[in-house]
Amino acid sequence: MVKITRFNFKTMFTLLVTIAVICETQIAFGQDFSVINTTFQGGSTESVTNNSRALDFANNTASLSQYGGWMDVQLTATGHFRTELYNDTWYMVDPDGYLYFGAGVNSVNAKNTYSTVTLPDDLIDVGLNHLANWSDYESINSGTNKIPYVFRELFMQGYKNTSQRGKDFWAEGIITVFDPAFATYADNLAQTVALRKDDPYCIGVFSDNEMPIYSNATYGELLDRYLAITANSDPNYVAANDWMIGRKGAGYTIDTTDRSEFHGYIASTYYKIVYDAIKLYAPNMLYIGSRLHGAAKAYPSIYKDSAPYIDVFSVNYYGPFEPNMQQLAMWESESSKPFIISEFYAKGFDVPLDNSGGAGYHVPSQLDRALYFENFVINLLESKGCVGYQWFKFQDDNSNRGLINDNEVWYSYLQNSLIEINKDIYNLRDFLITQGNTDNSGTNIQVPILEDTYTDSNSPTTIRGDAAYALVKNHSNFDRVAYLKFDLLSIPGTITAATLHINGRTTEDGVGTVTVDVYPEGNDTWDEDTTTYNNFSPSIGALISSFNPSGSSYSTPYSVDITSYAEAERSGDGTLSLAFKLQIIDNGNDFRIVSKEDTGGVNLPAYLDITYTSSLSVTDFDDKEFSFYPNPANDKLSIQSSSLEIRGIDVFSIEGKKVLTIDNVNSNKLELKIGHLNKGIYLVKIFNSNGGYNTKKLIKK
Repeated sequence: MVKITRFNFKTMFTLLVTIAVICETQIAFGQDFSVINTTFQGGSTESVTNNSRALDFANNTASLSQYGGWMDVQLTATGHFRTELYNDTWYMVDPDGYLYFGAGVNSVNAKNTYSTVTLPDDLIDVGLNHLANWSDYESINSGTNKIPYVFRELFMQGYKNTSQRGKDFWAEGIITVFDPAFATYADNLAQTVALRKDDPYCIGVFSDNEMPIYSNATYGELLDRYLAITANSDPNYVAANDWMIGRKGAGYTIDTTDRSEFHGYIASTYYKIVYDAIKLYAPNMLYIGSRLHGAAKAYPSIYKDSAPYIDVFSVNYYGPFEPNMQQLAMWESESSKPFIISEFYAKGFDVPLDNSGGAGYHVPSQLDRALYFENFVINLLESKGCVGYQWFKFQDDNSNRGLINDNEVWYSYLQNSLIEINKDIYNLRDFLITQGNTDNSGTNIQVPILEDTYTDSNSPTTIRGDAAYALVKNHSNFDRVAYLKFDLLSIPGTITAATLHINGRTTEDGVGTVTVDVYPEGNDTWDEDTTTYNNFSPSIGALISSFNPSGSSYSTPYSVDITSYAEAERSGDGTLSLAFKLQIIDNGNDFRIVSKEDTGGVNLPAYLDITYTSSLSVTDFDDKEFSFYPNPANDKLSIQSSSLEIRGIDVFSIEGKKVLTIDNVNSNKLELKIGHLNKGIYLVKIFNSNGGYNTKKLIKK
């Protein structure tokens, strides 16, 4: 099984195709999918015709880790689940470091509840890789075979039950998040959450479920109901009133914008209290939100304001026949965080059940339920922000919501659709995201950080390349400038889009908003192992961009468009350096960028997300234009071009790991020393000065 570490799958696909041509052998790939159109009747009245897309076929079954992660792509193993933006697409990462997309089911009872179902084996057999909410994970994982899980603790719903006042407010659509006692309650409950912090099969924790934190016809406007609290000394009225005074002064008049943005104030206050409590006792556990629902799906302020205090948003998605892709994109763009769909389902009317309960979609038959499932999940897989789905639920109750019926018999159409979707879900997702982009018109690749450091005029001779962050700061007595460096030599064509992604935090106390300026750094001679304030002479160019970081967590992401500069550097010397400065008005504040020396695997170092168009294909630099000998080889390999200048060489093991790089060759011949390599088969990727490349198979004796 090919293992790829921070290596673009499509690049590896091209690489393997080249090997197949060279070796004159046939290789079967997993991305053999077709998505077909179907039409069926659906809706609460069974009268609405809906178009659906269903999966036609997939040839392969993915090789999975013990947690259900994708063994084709391995990042850093941390021993716990986390999230990561990989090739501009969000994933979870399992404890062994493999990319992970969640396929779960709610309400799986204890294994001794079922007479014919074997747990967790029967779930794994249909490609489900975790137990979702309301599942008896302790019983199910009590044997040798285990499956990842999520669990829930009732923070606000538990706190409101401690008093009649809390219950009364809840009935009016008010969560008493501004009560001082809520933070204490959350702190105590978080210690219970932390009991599972060392279980590698624990994905993360939900807090509460479907809280009334949005405006609707039942409760009215969210802001208005807080301001309608009769006791003006109540902390929840005080908080809402002070929030409005801060916006408009004492004689304020509420408008639509106030009502909309108050959603973010309520949600972020709640999430911050819960997040801080959980992370205090279980810093590595994913906090996966409160299972938003209803109109909460539509308020951008909820996602924007709450983003610093949540790892994965969770949404129970009911009402529409399929996910609203613009809405899903809004969640991600406003928050720069991933999300999981924590509930969805459809009920069929061809079974003798009441079917009147629940909010799920209605369809005529079990075949239509399967098509509904495929269509819904295909849409989720196309969203770069989605990291999982959770079907509600495992077994029928009085409604046809289950994967199995009351007699523990699987609904065969739905069972087959689960298998078809899940068996190669990772390659399916890659196919859906990149379909229509299979030529060289826009190949995407992720370029990791090469070096990072910062210089400090207050300590001018100190090397800062081994710090876990690159510091940006201005002060009356000293300044600090951060530098990042990337290698673009391996980009074999014109860069059409380049986005810098960094994670970082502001000043330690989180006070104030700073402005960070991003500049091109023309001097690429620096390296992080030797650079100090005294020995480096910067050559900073014109301003590229500015941004205003405000998050106090190192996991807060920021992005900067550097397309023009990246293409200029690619077509120049192939090395790109950036400088980061704080504006002088932010005297005393700082911004800290996560460095590649942050080896804990929790925070993500900088990387570039690049789209390029190849100016030459692999056949434009073919065998006739260079010699490659001897092969097999022992100590030395000679490469010589008859007509083109060789720009660089990358050597990969057959597993996809880069084992050797030679940059700035700038000659038509090269002697490559390979004596230190182990015996085996290697792939030598040769770049020419025009942006073309060719890949040759090398046998090392």
